[in-house]
Amino acid sequence: MNININFGYQNHGCNRGCWRPRPVYRPVNTNHGNLDGAVVGRKHWFWGGGRPVRGYGVDLNRNGRYDRGQDGVLAFDFNRNGKLGRKEITKSREMLRAFGGSNDINGDGKVSFSEKQKARRYRKRMRKMDLDRDGKLSTFELARGGARVGVDHNRNGKFGRHETYSPYNIPTPGFGRGRLNFVDPARGYSQVNHGWAWSHPPCHGRYF
Repeated sequence: MNININFGYQNHGCNRGCWRPRPVYRPVNTNHGNLDGAVVGRKHWFWGGGRPVRGYGVDLNRNGRYDRGQDGVLAFDFNRNGKLGRKEITKSREMLRAFGGSNDINGDGKVSFSEKQKARRYRKRMRKMDLDRDGKLSTFELARGGARVGVDHNRNGKFGRHETYSPYNIPTPGFGRGRLNFVDPARGYSQVNHGWAWSHPPCHGRYF
């Protein structure tokens, strides 16, 4: 964990007691691979068995695989109920794949005509979300579109209200809390800001 320690020194223009350092959030940027085929749960059938639910995983612990309870799943809370359902996770993955330029939105290696048409509709929708047209979705753009980051703390393959987080405030292994700075589906990675540092309180005058 990279921490910058800067107690500094206030030499003028400060009220009494202002020299005391206090903790402020100073992000440390790290890039994370996106695991857009991560098996995040299973869809069970009434008569037994089931099939995997694949979501758009964010590799927060940076080990190249999806680990429940540590890595995140990026999805849109379409019904705004504070939870991420299986259909929302699947649809979000398809939309993000389409936004990244892939017509194979279900990831099976084949592209049907209907799938191509669906990808085109998703791509058009996602481009409206990308306000600055840079091909990436920033924290603001994600939050504005209803995106949540799910972390399966109890590892049951479901994401309840206590397991979904705003892109502005997500749990990150080894760092506590962080922010999903942006996600880039075309290049397959995202950037997370995290890390705590000590610094001066805001004051008039110079400090070092």
